[in-house]
Amino acid sequence: MQNYQISVQISSNLVNQFSKEASGMIKDLNPSCEYKHSKSFFQISYSTMQWSKSTIPISIANQTISDEVKFVNQQAVVKSKTLSSVANYLFYQTKKGRTKWIDIENAIIELFYHPKFGSALRLIKCFDVIEIFCDAKSWLGYLKSYTIQCDFDATYYMKKIIGKGQSSQVFKAVNKYDGNEYAVKIYQKKSFIDEAYRVALIKRTSIHRRVQSEFAIKFYEIFENSEQVFIILELIKSCNLMDFIAKEICFPEDRAAKIIFRLVKTICYLHSKNIIYRDLKPDNIVFRIDDNIETLCLRKFSQADFYDSESNYDQIRSDTPGFIAPEILHHQNYDLKVDVFSIGVILYILTTGTLPFEGNTDTRLQQNAEGEVDLSSLNLSPLGLDFITGTFQPNPEERLTSHQCLNHQWFVQEQLAKLMQLQMKRPTIFSNRHFNRRIKQSKTLTFSPSSPRSQVSIQSPRDQNLQQNQDFPLKIPQYHTEKLIGPSYSSKNINQYEKFQTQSPDDDKNQDDGSLKAAFQRQMRSSRKKTETFVIKSNSTVKQFNATKSKFK
Repeated sequence: MQNYQISVQISSNLVNQFSKEASGMIKDLNPSCEYKHSKSFFQISYSTMQWSKSTIPISIANQTISDEVKFVNQQAVVKSKTLSSVANYLFYQTKKGRTKWIDIENAIIELFYHPKFGSALRLIKCFDVIEIFCDAKSWLGYLKSYTIQCDFDATYYMKKIIGKGQSSQVFKAVNKYDGNEYAVKIYQKKSFIDEAYRVALIKRTSIHRRVQSEFAIKFYEIFENSEQVFIILELIKSCNLMDFIAKEICFPEDRAAKIIFRLVKTICYLHSKNIIYRDLKPDNIVFRIDDNIETLCLRKFSQADFYDSESNYDQIRSDTPGFIAPEILHHQNYDLKVDVFSIGVILYILTTGTLPFEGNTDTRLQQNAEGEVDLSSLNLSPLGLDFITGTFQPNPEERLTSHQCLNHQWFVQEQLAKLMQLQMKRPTIFSNRHFNRRIKQSKTLTFSPSSPRSQVSIQSPRDQNLQQNQDFPLKIPQYHTEKLIGPSYSSKNINQYEKFQTQSPDDDKNQDDGSLKAAFQRQMRSSRKKTETFVIKSNSTVKQFNATKSKFK
Protein backbone atom coordinates (compact mmCIF):
# COMPACT_ATOMS: atom_id res chain seq x y z
CA MET A 1 0.00 0.00 0.00
CA GLN A 2 1.37 3.38 -0.96
CA ASN A 3 1.69 6.16 1.57
CA TYR A 4 -0.56 9.13 0.78
CA GLN A 5 1.10 11.47 3.28
CA ILE A 6 3.22 14.33 1.97
CA SER A 7 6.31 14.99 4.03
CA VAL A 8 7.88 18.41 4.51
CA GLN A 9 11.06 17.32 2.79
CA ILE A 10 9.33 16.72 -0.53
CA SER A 11 6.48 19.20 -0.19
CA SER A 12 8.33 21.96 -2.03
CA ASN A 13 8.63 19.93 -5.25
CA LEU A 14 5.08 18.64 -5.14
CA VAL A 15 3.56 21.98 -4.32
CA ASN A 16 5.47 23.63 -7.18
CA GLN A 17 4.01 21.01 -9.45
CA PHE A 18 0.42 21.37 -8.25
CA SER A 19 -0.03 24.91 -6.89
CA LYS A 20 1.80 28.16 -7.56
CA GLU A 21 0.19 29.74 -4.49
CA ALA A 22 1.82 27.29 -2.09
CA SER A 23 5.22 27.25 -3.75
CA GLY A 24 7.71 26.26 -1.03
CA MET A 25 5.70 28.03 1.67
CA ILE A 26 5.01 25.99 4.80
CA LYS A 27 3.11 27.96 7.41
CA ASP A 28 4.97 28.64 10.67
CA LEU A 29 2.88 30.45 13.28
CA ASN A 30 5.52 30.10 15.98
CA PRO A 31 8.78 31.38 14.44
CA SER A 32 10.28 32.56 17.72
CA CYS A 33 10.00 29.14 19.38
CA GLU A 34 13.31 27.43 20.12
CA TYR A 35 11.82 24.10 19.04
CA LYS A 36 11.94 23.95 15.24
CA HIS A 37 9.22 21.32 15.05
CA SER A 38 6.75 23.65 16.77
CA LYS A 39 4.92 25.37 13.89
CA SER A 40 2.17 26.41 16.31
CA PHE A 41 1.86 27.45 19.95
CA PHE A 42 -0.06 24.18 20.45
CA GLN A 43 2.63 21.96 18.90
CA ILE A 44 5.23 22.31 21.66
CA SER A 45 5.17 18.53 22.13
CA TYR A 46 6.53 16.76 19.08
CA SER A 47 4.08 14.43 17.38
CA THR A 48 3.77 12.99 13.91
CA MET A 49 0.85 13.03 11.48
CA GLN A 50 1.59 9.83 9.58
CA TRP A 51 -1.08 7.48 8.29
CA SER A 52 -1.26 4.60 10.75
CA LYS A 53 -2.50 1.04 10.22
CA SER A 54 -2.91 0.36 13.94
CA THR A 55 -6.33 0.25 15.58
CA ILE A 56 -7.88 3.71 15.55
CA PRO A 57 -8.24 4.83 19.21
CA ILE A 58 -11.88 5.90 18.93
CA SER A 59 -15.19 4.46 17.82
CA ILE A 60 -15.82 5.31 14.17
CA ALA A 61 -19.54 4.56 14.32
CA ASN A 62 -20.45 8.24 14.77
CA GLN A 63 -18.44 9.75 11.93
CA THR A 64 -19.35 13.36 11.15
CA ILE A 65 -18.43 13.61 7.48
CA SER A 66 -17.48 11.24 4.68
CA ASP A 67 -16.69 12.18 1.09
CA GLU A 68 -14.66 11.32 -1.97
CA VAL A 69 -11.35 13.20 -1.90
CA LYS A 70 -8.02 13.10 -3.72
CA PHE A 71 -4.52 12.63 -2.27
CA VAL A 72 -1.11 12.91 -3.83
CA ASN A 73 1.36 10.19 -2.92
CA GLN A 74 5.13 10.53 -2.77
CA GLN A 75 5.40 9.62 -6.43
CA ALA A 76 3.14 12.57 -7.31
CA VAL A 77 0.34 10.19 -8.31
CA VAL A 78 -3.19 11.34 -7.57
CA LYS A 79 -5.38 8.75 -5.85
CA SER A 80 -9.04 8.94 -4.85
CA LYS A 81 -10.22 7.78 -1.43
CA THR A 82 -13.40 7.89 0.62
CA LEU A 83 -12.21 9.97 3.57
CA SER A 84 -14.16 10.13 6.83
CA SER A 85 -13.84 12.16 10.02
CA VAL A 86 -14.68 11.47 13.65
CA ALA A 87 -13.59 13.94 16.34
CA ASN A 88 -9.87 14.68 15.72
CA TYR A 89 -9.24 11.69 13.44
CA LEU A 90 -9.32 11.29 9.66
CA PHE A 91 -9.49 7.76 8.27
CA TYR A 92 -10.17 5.73 5.15
CA GLN A 93 -10.44 2.06 4.20
CA THR A 94 -7.77 0.36 2.12
CA LYS A 95 -8.58 -2.12 -0.65
CA LYS A 96 -7.88 -4.91 1.83
CA GLY A 97 -10.46 -3.49 4.24
CA ARG A 98 -7.99 -2.10 6.77
CA THR A 99 -8.43 1.32 8.34
CA LYS A 100 -5.68 3.92 8.00
CA TRP A 101 -5.93 7.03 10.14
CA ILE A 102 -4.20 10.22 11.32
CA ASP A 103 -4.66 12.47 14.34
CA ILE A 104 -5.10 16.09 13.21
CA GLU A 105 -5.54 17.72 16.65
CA ASN A 106 -3.63 21.04 16.78
CA ALA A 107 -2.55 20.80 13.16
CA ILE A 108 -2.49 24.10 11.28
CA ILE A 109 -5.23 24.11 8.65
CA GLU A 110 -5.48 26.37 5.61
CA LEU A 111 -7.38 26.52 2.36
CA PHE A 112 -5.77 26.84 -1.07
CA TYR A 113 -6.81 26.47 -4.69
CA HIS A 114 -5.39 24.12 -7.26
CA PRO A 115 -5.91 25.06 -10.95
CA LYS A 116 -6.70 21.45 -11.92
CA PHE A 117 -8.33 19.88 -8.84
CA GLY A 118 -9.96 22.98 -7.38
CA SER A 119 -10.26 23.75 -3.66
CA ALA A 120 -8.03 21.93 -1.20
CA LEU A 121 -7.01 21.72 2.46
CA ARG A 122 -3.48 21.71 3.82
CA LEU A 123 -2.73 20.29 7.28
CA ILE A 124 0.62 21.06 8.94
CA LYS A 125 1.74 19.34 12.13
CA CYS A 126 5.36 19.60 13.19
CA PHE A 127 7.36 18.18 10.26
CA ASP A 128 4.41 16.59 8.46
CA VAL A 129 2.21 18.14 5.78
CA ILE A 130 -0.88 16.60 4.17
CA GLU A 131 -2.84 18.09 1.28
CA ILE A 132 -6.40 16.97 0.53
CA PHE A 133 -8.27 17.98 -2.62
CA CYS A 134 -11.91 18.19 -1.62
CA ASP A 135 -14.84 20.45 -0.89
CA ALA A 136 -12.52 22.45 1.34
CA LYS A 137 -15.05 24.83 2.90
CA SER A 138 -17.36 22.01 3.99
CA TRP A 139 -14.49 20.02 5.46
CA LEU A 140 -13.17 23.10 7.24
CA GLY A 141 -16.51 23.49 8.99
CA TYR A 142 -16.09 20.03 10.54
CA LEU A 143 -12.36 20.13 11.25
CA LYS A 144 -11.87 23.70 12.52
CA SER A 145 -12.67 22.93 16.16
CA TYR A 146 -9.70 20.51 16.34
CA THR A 147 -7.22 22.51 14.25
CA ILE A 148 -5.50 25.91 14.23
CA GLN A 149 -6.42 28.59 11.68
CA CYS A 150 -4.32 31.55 10.63
CA ASP A 151 -6.27 34.65 9.58
CA PHE A 152 -8.47 35.87 12.41
CA ASP A 153 -9.09 39.32 10.91
CA ALA A 154 -10.52 37.78 7.75
CA THR A 155 -13.23 36.01 9.77
CA TYR A 156 -14.05 38.25 12.76
CA TYR A 157 -14.13 41.88 13.73
CA MET A 158 -13.98 43.12 17.32
CA LYS A 159 -16.77 45.09 18.98
CA LYS A 160 -15.69 45.71 22.57
CA ILE A 161 -13.82 44.25 25.52
CA ILE A 162 -16.06 42.40 27.99
CA GLY A 163 -13.61 40.82 30.43
CA LYS A 164 -10.04 40.32 31.50
CA GLY A 165 -8.21 37.38 33.03
CA GLN A 166 -4.73 36.76 34.39
CA SER A 167 -3.23 36.17 30.97
CA SER A 168 -6.01 37.04 28.54
CA GLN A 169 -8.56 39.60 27.46
CA VAL A 170 -12.10 38.72 26.42
CA PHE A 171 -13.79 40.57 23.57
CA LYS A 172 -17.20 40.48 21.98
CA ALA A 173 -16.67 39.84 18.26
CA VAL A 174 -18.85 39.33 15.19
CA ASN A 175 -18.32 36.62 12.60
CA LYS A 176 -18.24 38.26 9.16
CA TYR A 177 -19.87 35.26 7.50
CA ASP A 178 -22.76 34.31 9.78
CA GLY A 179 -23.24 37.68 11.54
CA ASN A 180 -23.41 36.06 15.01
CA GLU A 181 -21.68 37.39 18.12
CA TYR A 182 -19.02 35.34 19.90
CA ALA A 183 -16.66 35.67 22.84
CA VAL A 184 -12.99 35.82 21.84
CA LYS A 185 -10.26 35.17 24.41
CA ILE A 186 -6.96 36.67 23.25
CA TYR A 187 -3.68 35.46 24.75
CA GLN A 188 -0.34 37.18 24.18
CA LYS A 189 2.29 34.52 23.57
CA LYS A 190 4.98 36.53 25.34
CA SER A 191 2.94 36.37 28.56
CA PHE A 192 3.51 32.59 28.78
CA ILE A 193 6.88 32.81 30.50
CA ASP A 194 6.22 29.72 32.59
CA GLU A 195 5.88 26.57 30.50
CA ALA A 196 3.23 25.30 32.95
CA TYR A 197 0.81 28.01 31.78
CA ARG A 198 1.19 26.92 28.17
CA VAL A 199 0.58 23.28 29.10
CA ALA A 200 -2.49 24.28 31.12
CA LEU A 201 -3.98 26.21 28.20
CA ILE A 202 -3.37 23.32 25.79
CA LYS A 203 -5.02 20.89 28.21
CA ARG A 204 -7.96 23.23 28.82
CA THR A 205 -8.46 23.55 25.07
CA SER A 206 -8.38 19.78 24.67
CA ILE A 207 -11.08 19.40 27.34
CA HIS A 208 -13.23 22.09 25.72
CA ARG A 209 -13.11 20.20 22.45
CA ARG A 210 -14.40 17.03 24.09
CA VAL A 211 -17.34 18.50 25.99
CA GLN A 212 -19.30 19.89 23.06
CA SER A 213 -22.73 19.53 24.61
CA GLU A 214 -25.55 21.45 26.27
CA PHE A 215 -23.76 21.09 29.62
CA ALA A 216 -20.76 23.29 28.82
CA ILE A 217 -20.04 26.59 27.17
CA LYS A 218 -19.48 25.87 23.49
CA PHE A 219 -16.00 25.94 21.99
CA TYR A 220 -15.82 26.87 18.28
CA GLU A 221 -12.34 27.38 16.88
CA ILE A 222 -8.80 28.70 17.38
CA PHE A 223 -6.80 31.24 15.41
CA GLU A 224 -3.15 32.03 15.85
CA ASN A 225 -0.51 34.43 14.55
CA SER A 226 3.12 34.96 15.48
CA GLU A 227 2.20 36.98 18.61
CA GLN A 228 -1.32 36.00 19.71
CA VAL A 229 -3.74 33.11 20.21
CA PHE A 230 -7.48 33.66 19.63
CA ILE A 231 -9.96 31.20 21.18
CA ILE A 232 -13.54 31.54 19.95
CA LEU A 233 -16.22 30.60 22.50
CA GLU A 234 -19.94 30.87 22.99
CA LEU A 235 -21.17 34.29 24.12
CA ILE A 236 -23.65 33.86 26.96
CA LYS A 237 -25.50 37.00 27.99
CA SER A 238 -27.47 35.67 30.96
CA CYS A 239 -26.53 35.63 34.64
CA ASN A 240 -24.68 32.97 36.60
CA LEU A 241 -26.13 30.76 39.33
CA MET A 242 -24.70 32.97 42.08
CA ASP A 243 -26.70 35.95 40.82
CA PHE A 244 -29.76 33.72 40.55
CA ILE A 245 -29.36 32.61 44.17
CA ALA A 246 -28.92 36.23 45.28
CA LYS A 247 -32.33 37.09 43.83
CA GLU A 248 -34.22 34.44 45.78
CA ILE A 249 -31.73 33.56 48.53
CA CYS A 250 -33.54 30.46 49.80
CA PHE A 251 -35.25 27.89 47.57
CA PRO A 252 -38.07 25.42 48.30
CA GLU A 253 -37.08 21.79 47.99
CA ASP A 254 -38.74 21.14 44.64
CA ARG A 255 -36.90 24.02 42.93
CA ALA A 256 -33.60 23.15 44.59
CA ALA A 257 -34.01 19.56 43.37
CA LYS A 258 -34.45 20.74 39.77
CA ILE A 259 -31.26 22.79 39.92
CA ILE A 260 -29.28 20.00 41.55
CA PHE A 261 -30.60 17.43 39.08
CA ARG A 262 -29.34 19.60 36.24
CA LEU A 263 -25.91 19.84 37.91
CA VAL A 264 -25.83 16.09 38.54
CA LYS A 265 -26.54 15.43 34.85
CA THR A 266 -23.76 17.86 33.94
CA ILE A 267 -21.17 16.24 36.22
CA CYS A 268 -22.32 12.79 35.13
CA TYR A 269 -21.65 13.79 31.53
CA LEU A 270 -18.12 14.96 32.37
CA HIS A 271 -17.37 11.83 34.38
CA SER A 272 -18.60 9.64 31.53
CA LYS A 273 -15.81 11.22 29.48
CA ASN A 274 -13.24 10.72 32.27
CA ILE A 275 -13.06 14.44 33.05
CA ILE A 276 -12.82 15.68 36.62
CA TYR A 277 -14.02 19.27 37.07
CA ARG A 278 -12.64 20.21 40.55
CA ASP A 279 -14.07 23.73 40.70
CA LEU A 280 -17.85 23.37 40.85
CA LYS A 281 -19.37 26.51 42.39
CA PRO A 282 -22.27 28.85 41.54
CA ASP A 283 -20.01 31.42 39.87
CA ASN A 284 -18.89 28.84 37.31
CA ILE A 285 -22.45 27.85 36.37
CA VAL A 286 -24.34 30.11 33.95
CA PHE A 287 -27.75 30.31 32.28
CA ARG A 288 -28.04 30.32 28.52
CA ILE A 289 -31.59 31.63 28.94
CA ASP A 290 -32.42 33.77 31.97
CA ASP A 291 -33.81 31.76 34.88
CA ASN A 292 -34.29 28.64 32.73
CA ILE A 293 -32.84 25.81 34.82
CA GLU A 294 -32.66 23.47 31.82
CA THR A 295 -30.11 25.81 30.19
CA LEU A 296 -27.60 25.82 33.06
CA CYS A 297 -24.08 24.99 31.87
CA LEU A 298 -20.44 25.17 32.97
CA ARG A 299 -18.46 28.16 31.76
CA LYS A 300 -14.92 27.60 33.04
CA PHE A 301 -12.51 24.66 32.85
CA SER A 302 -9.29 26.06 34.31
CA GLN A 303 -9.16 23.40 37.06
CA ALA A 304 -10.53 20.50 35.00
CA ASP A 305 -8.35 17.53 34.09
CA PHE A 306 -8.52 14.18 32.34
CA TYR A 307 -8.96 11.54 35.03
CA ASP A 308 -6.83 8.41 35.03
CA SER A 309 -7.46 5.90 37.79
CA GLU A 310 -3.83 4.78 37.54
CA SER A 311 -2.51 8.27 38.30
CA ASN A 312 -2.00 9.75 41.74
CA TYR A 313 -4.09 12.89 42.32
CA ASP A 314 -2.77 14.33 45.56
CA GLN A 315 -1.96 17.89 44.52
CA ILE A 316 -4.30 20.75 45.42
CA ARG A 317 -5.77 22.36 42.33
CA SER A 318 -8.55 24.64 43.46
CA ASP A 319 -9.11 28.31 44.17
CA THR A 320 -12.31 28.30 46.21
CA PRO A 321 -12.16 27.25 49.88
CA GLY A 322 -15.54 26.00 51.02
CA PHE A 323 -16.32 23.93 47.93
CA ILE A 324 -13.38 21.50 48.08
CA ALA A 325 -13.66 17.84 49.05
CA PRO A 326 -11.77 17.14 52.33
CA GLU A 327 -9.50 14.49 50.78
CA ILE A 328 -7.94 17.14 48.54
CA LEU A 329 -7.03 19.27 51.55
CA HIS A 330 -5.61 16.21 53.28
CA HIS A 331 -3.24 15.57 50.35
CA GLN A 332 -4.89 12.20 49.82
CA ASN A 333 -5.28 10.63 46.43
CA TYR A 334 -8.71 11.58 45.14
CA ASP A 335 -11.03 10.67 42.29
CA LEU A 336 -14.16 11.87 40.47
CA LYS A 337 -16.16 11.98 43.70
CA VAL A 338 -14.65 15.36 44.64
CA ASP A 339 -17.22 16.92 42.27
CA VAL A 340 -20.05 15.20 44.14
CA PHE A 341 -18.98 16.89 47.38
CA SER A 342 -19.25 20.28 45.64
CA ILE A 343 -22.80 19.40 44.55
CA GLY A 344 -23.66 18.88 48.23
CA VAL A 345 -22.26 22.33 49.08
CA ILE A 346 -24.41 23.96 46.41
CA LEU A 347 -27.53 22.14 47.64
CA TYR A 348 -26.81 23.37 51.16
CA ILE A 349 -26.57 26.96 49.86
CA LEU A 350 -29.80 26.65 47.87
CA THR A 351 -31.85 25.36 50.81
CA THR A 352 -30.40 27.52 53.60
CA GLY A 353 -29.05 30.69 51.99
CA THR A 354 -25.76 30.16 53.87
CA LEU A 355 -22.41 28.49 53.30
CA PRO A 356 -21.70 25.24 55.19
CA PHE A 357 -18.25 26.64 56.04
CA GLU A 358 -18.10 30.20 57.34
CA GLY A 359 -15.54 32.77 58.38
CA ASN A 360 -12.42 34.13 56.71
CA THR A 361 -10.39 32.15 54.20
CA ASP A 362 -8.25 30.38 56.80
CA THR A 363 -11.23 29.45 58.97
CA ARG A 364 -13.29 28.19 56.06
CA LEU A 365 -10.35 26.19 54.76
CA GLN A 366 -9.83 24.48 58.13
CA GLN A 367 -13.54 23.70 58.54
CA ASN A 368 -13.65 22.48 54.95
CA ALA A 369 -10.71 20.14 55.60
CA GLU A 370 -12.34 18.74 58.74
CA GLY A 371 -15.61 18.19 56.85
CA GLU A 372 -17.81 18.98 59.83
CA VAL A 373 -21.25 20.15 58.74
CA ASP A 374 -24.47 20.33 60.74
CA LEU A 375 -27.40 19.16 58.63
CA SER A 376 -29.95 19.02 61.46
CA SER A 377 -31.46 22.39 60.53
CA LEU A 378 -32.07 21.54 56.87
CA ASN A 379 -35.72 21.55 55.90
CA LEU A 380 -35.64 18.66 53.42
CA SER A 381 -37.70 15.53 52.98
CA PRO A 382 -36.14 12.26 54.20
CA LEU A 383 -34.98 11.44 50.66
CA GLY A 384 -33.57 14.95 50.26
CA LEU A 385 -31.62 14.55 53.49
CA ASP A 386 -30.46 11.14 52.35
CA PHE A 387 -29.15 12.65 49.11
CA ILE A 388 -27.19 15.48 50.75
CA THR A 389 -25.90 13.01 53.36
CA GLY A 390 -24.50 10.85 50.57
CA THR A 391 -22.80 13.81 48.89
CA PHE A 392 -21.35 15.27 52.10
CA GLN A 393 -19.63 12.11 53.33
CA PRO A 394 -16.06 13.11 54.39
CA ASN A 395 -14.87 9.60 53.52
CA PRO A 396 -14.87 9.41 49.70
CA GLU A 397 -15.40 5.64 49.81
CA GLU A 398 -18.78 6.24 51.47
CA ARG A 399 -19.72 9.15 49.21
CA LEU A 400 -22.12 8.65 46.32
CA THR A 401 -20.79 8.59 42.77
CA SER A 402 -22.29 10.94 40.21
CA HIS A 403 -24.06 7.98 38.61
CA GLN A 404 -25.60 6.98 41.93
CA CYS A 405 -26.69 10.59 42.42
CA LEU A 406 -28.39 10.55 39.03
CA ASN A 407 -30.37 7.42 40.00
CA HIS A 408 -31.24 8.63 43.49
CA GLN A 409 -34.84 8.23 44.65
CA TRP A 410 -34.99 11.91 45.64
CA PHE A 411 -35.21 12.89 41.99
CA VAL A 412 -37.77 10.17 41.33
CA GLN A 413 -39.81 11.59 44.20
CA GLU A 414 -39.65 15.10 42.80
CA GLN A 415 -40.71 13.92 39.35
CA LEU A 416 -43.66 11.99 40.81
CA ALA A 417 -44.63 14.97 42.91
CA LYS A 418 -44.77 17.10 39.79
CA LEU A 419 -46.90 14.59 37.88
CA MET A 420 -49.35 14.07 40.74
CA GLN A 421 -49.38 17.78 41.62
CA LEU A 422 -48.60 17.01 45.24
CA GLN A 423 -47.64 19.88 47.50
CA MET A 424 -43.99 19.78 48.48
CA LYS A 425 -42.89 20.83 51.95
CA ARG A 426 -42.19 24.57 52.06
CA PRO A 427 -39.33 26.12 54.05
CA THR A 428 -40.13 26.88 57.69
CA ILE A 429 -40.97 30.54 58.34
CA PHE A 430 -38.61 31.70 61.07
CA SER A 431 -39.73 34.45 63.43
CA ASN A 432 -36.34 35.09 65.02
CA ARG A 433 -34.30 37.98 63.72
CA HIS A 434 -31.24 35.98 62.80
CA PHE A 435 -30.72 32.57 61.27
CA ASN A 436 -28.29 30.55 63.38
CA ARG A 437 -26.74 27.96 61.11
CA ARG A 438 -23.16 27.70 62.35
CA ILE A 439 -20.60 25.01 61.87
CA LYS A 440 -20.39 22.65 64.86
CA GLN A 441 -16.59 22.52 65.02
CA SER A 442 -16.47 20.10 67.96
CA LYS A 443 -18.74 17.51 66.35
CA THR A 444 -18.41 15.12 63.49
CA LEU A 445 -20.72 15.19 60.49
CA THR A 446 -24.26 14.77 61.86
CA PHE A 447 -27.42 13.69 60.07
CA SER A 448 -31.07 13.61 60.90
CA PRO A 449 -32.02 10.21 62.42
CA SER A 450 -35.26 10.34 60.45
CA SER A 451 -33.45 10.10 57.12
CA PRO A 452 -31.84 6.64 56.77
CA ARG A 453 -29.71 5.92 53.75
CA SER A 454 -31.88 4.89 50.82
CA GLN A 455 -31.26 1.29 49.88
CA VAL A 456 -32.32 2.17 46.36
CA SER A 457 -29.66 4.86 46.05
CA ILE A 458 -26.96 2.50 47.35
CA GLN A 459 -27.94 -0.48 45.26
CA SER A 460 -29.11 1.26 42.11
CA PRO A 461 -27.23 -0.20 39.16
CA ARG A 462 -25.41 2.27 36.99
CA ASP A 463 -27.04 3.25 33.75
CA GLN A 464 -25.15 1.27 31.14
CA ASN A 465 -25.27 4.24 28.83
CA LEU A 466 -23.25 6.23 31.34
CA GLN A 467 -20.28 3.90 31.68
CA GLN A 468 -16.81 5.29 31.16
CA ASN A 469 -15.83 6.16 27.63
CA GLN A 470 -19.45 6.13 26.45
CA ASP A 471 -21.26 9.09 24.94
CA PHE A 472 -23.90 10.61 27.20
CA PRO A 473 -27.27 9.59 25.76
CA LEU A 474 -29.06 12.93 25.86
CA LYS A 475 -30.52 14.94 23.03
CA ILE A 476 -28.50 18.11 22.74
CA PRO A 477 -30.46 21.20 21.71
CA GLN A 478 -28.77 23.90 19.70
CA TYR A 479 -28.50 27.23 21.42
CA HIS A 480 -27.79 30.50 19.65
CA THR A 481 -27.66 32.76 22.68
CA GLU A 482 -24.05 33.04 23.78
CA LYS A 483 -21.57 34.67 26.19
CA LEU A 484 -18.38 34.20 28.14
CA ILE A 485 -18.35 35.73 31.59
CA GLY A 486 -15.37 37.97 32.33
CA PRO A 487 -13.24 37.71 35.52
CA SER A 488 -13.73 34.75 37.82
CA TYR A 489 -15.03 35.38 41.32
CA SER A 490 -15.71 33.17 44.30
CA SER A 491 -18.79 33.58 46.47
CA LYS A 492 -18.29 34.62 50.08
CA ASN A 493 -20.36 35.75 53.01
CA ILE A 494 -23.54 34.16 51.76
CA ASN A 495 -24.48 33.93 55.41
CA GLN A 496 -25.24 37.65 55.34
CA TYR A 497 -28.76 36.40 54.74
CA GLU A 498 -28.83 36.12 58.54
CA LYS A 499 -29.59 39.83 58.61
CA PHE A 500 -33.10 39.19 57.34
CA GLN A 501 -36.21 38.62 59.41
CA THR A 502 -39.05 36.78 57.75
CA GLN A 503 -42.30 38.61 58.43
CA SER A 504 -46.01 38.01 57.97
CA PRO A 505 -47.39 39.39 54.72
CA ASP A 506 -48.67 42.95 54.91
CA ASP A 507 -47.91 45.87 52.61
CA ASP A 508 -45.55 47.87 54.83
CA LYS A 509 -43.54 44.85 55.95
CA ASN A 510 -43.29 43.47 52.42
CA GLN A 511 -41.85 46.78 51.30
CA ASP A 512 -39.26 46.59 54.09
CA ASP A 513 -38.39 43.03 53.05
CA GLY A 514 -37.86 44.20 49.49
CA SER A 515 -35.44 46.86 50.67
CA LEU A 516 -33.55 44.35 52.82
CA LYS A 517 -33.37 41.89 49.96
CA ALA A 518 -31.99 44.53 47.60
CA ALA A 519 -29.41 45.51 50.22
CA PHE A 520 -28.41 41.87 50.64
CA GLN A 521 -27.90 41.47 46.92
CA ARG A 522 -25.63 44.51 46.81
CA GLN A 523 -23.63 43.27 49.79
CA MET A 524 -23.26 39.79 48.33
CA ARG A 525 -21.96 41.11 45.03
CA SER A 526 -19.57 43.54 46.68
CA SER A 527 -18.25 40.86 49.02
CA ARG A 528 -17.11 38.47 46.31
CA LYS A 529 -13.38 38.08 46.32
CA LYS A 530 -10.97 36.75 43.81
CA THR A 531 -9.08 33.94 45.53
CA GLU A 532 -5.79 32.67 44.20
CA THR A 533 -4.61 29.07 44.13
CA PHE A 534 -3.26 27.84 47.45
CA VAL A 535 -1.16 24.88 48.53
CA ILE A 536 -1.15 23.34 51.98
CA LYS A 537 2.48 22.79 52.95
CA SER A 538 2.12 20.16 55.66
CA ASN A 539 1.44 16.58 54.64
CA SER A 540 0.77 15.42 58.21
CA THR A 541 -2.02 17.75 59.23
CA VAL A 542 -4.46 20.16 57.69
CA LYS A 543 -4.59 22.40 60.72
CA GLN A 544 -1.30 24.07 59.92
CA PHE A 545 -1.32 25.69 56.54
CA ASN A 546 -0.49 28.92 54.77
CA ALA A 547 -3.25 29.94 52.37
CA THR A 548 -2.89 32.74 49.92
CA LYS A 549 -5.02 35.54 51.19
CA SER A 550 -7.98 36.80 49.24
CA LYS A 551 -7.64 40.21 47.64
CA PHE A 552 -10.53 42.47 46.80
CA LYS A 553 -10.84 42.97 43.10
